[in-house]
Amino acid sequence: KEKTASKKANTVLMNCRHLKPTVLSYICMFLGLGWMITVPLILIALPLIWKFSKVLFTILSSIVLLSAVYTADRRYQPSWGYRIGDWMMRNVGSYFQFIIEFEDVKAIEEAGPAIFVMEPHGVLPVTIFWGSLNLIASQKLVCCLSSTMFKLPLMKHFLTWCGATNADKGNIIYYLQSGYSVNICAGGVQEIRYWGND
Repeated sequence: KEKTASKKANTVLMNCRHLKPTVLSYICMFLGLGWMITVPLILIALPLIWKFSKVLFTILSSIVLLSAVYTADRRYQPSWGYRIGDWMMRNVGSYFQFIIEFEDVKAIEEAGPAIFVMEPHGVLPVTIFWGSLNLIASQKLVCCLSSTMFKLPLMKHFLTWCGATNADKGNIIYYLQSGYSVNICAGGVQEIRYWGND
């Protein structure tokens, strides 16, 4: 008689498939990526803002300037920033209708510092953010993004608070040596160019 191995059920750590996007989902999506449009618009509009409200001009230009010069290094971020990041990630779950499951969650729990390679990149590499939700207590994770994402004021800080860091080799080595695991999308930004070519 041929023995048939029964497939072990995957461990589901988060399931947002049944959730519908809310207003908060869209706000959190904007806080993560909307700065690519908003910051340039603010800079373009500053002369007009100066004409109508010098107070608003001072506030907006100060915020953008402070974010531009202040480092996005994870070691120097305020604790409240990470609380904002956690709130954002939990709310975008319904936007993307995340389902996070593992074939062998025990292997990940016992892995220690590791490199998790994922695909595809897609327009947004949402898969690599699973670690920032702190779903596995034994794993401290950071998700690695193109260093270009950390050039834009405001966006670089919100991404950092959501658990991101730049994908430079030296930075990855630093986190691995510090006991962190890193999430990397193997195809990187270049992979986006292949969309629609099949």
